[in-house]
Amino acid sequence: MAGMYQVAIVAHSWVRWLVLIAGLVALARAISGMQGRRPWTSADDRGTFLFAIGLDVQTLLGLLIYASLATSTRRVIEHVAGMAVALMLAHVGRVRIRRSPAGDGRHRLATIFIGLSLLVILFSIPWAAPLFRA
Repeated sequence: MAGMYQVAIVAHSWVRWLVLIAGLVALARAISGMQGRRPWTSADDRGTFLFAIGLDVQTLLGLLIYASLATSTRRVIEHVAGMAVALMLAHVGRVRIRRSPAGDGRHRLATIFIGLSLLVILFSIPWAAPLFRA
């Protein structure tokens, strides 16, 4: 069990950066699309998809860690709750974007939902923990 925990914690530490990068790229594409009034493209869709999938993978790793910790410290509960909110914002935003009519409104929705999701993530990351684990 300790081996699986160590692998999960290292993966969780590194995947967080991939998720943040994917979110920032998707947010930058959404803001530039909104400001430039360009149509929503498959690259825009792929950006929101990669961000949401990255969050899904990160959540699974986090749940593995949480299950093996069996702890209920306040900070862990805040982290789990914050990340659950960020995950919901990303997925609800993705659905709203896909259901909205074509146009620059999709970029506005992506900016709002990805931006909010990233804000919640940044406030929920335990920054006192090591930034990179090996």
